[in-house]
Amino acid sequence: MNEDLPQTRYTVKRIIEALLFSSSDPLSFSKIREITDSYCVVKPRTLRQILEELQHDYVTQGRGFRLEEIAQGFILRSCEEYGVYIDQLHRNKRT
Repeated sequence: MNEDLPQTRYTVKRIIEALLFSSSDPLSFSKIREITDSYCVVKPRTLRQILEELQHDYVTQGRGFRLEEIAQGFILRSCEEYGVYIDQLHRNKRT
């Protein structure tokens, strides 16, 4: 399968989103690659570009979350400006 085909990139991007959404822990680049390679083997450079596209997409679309790369891997995090609302959600669960 050709990694340069738009449909292939689109699908790999959606797979990564699903993985990130379903994980509460950071996902390492190697784990993301291992899983996406089961669909289509992509070059590490291409996979990195797709992750950067996701980061850019979330910012430009004004989403309430962002994709961050930390030492352990990649994780979705809520934007800081919504922290007060998230605190309310968790405060209500504790009472």
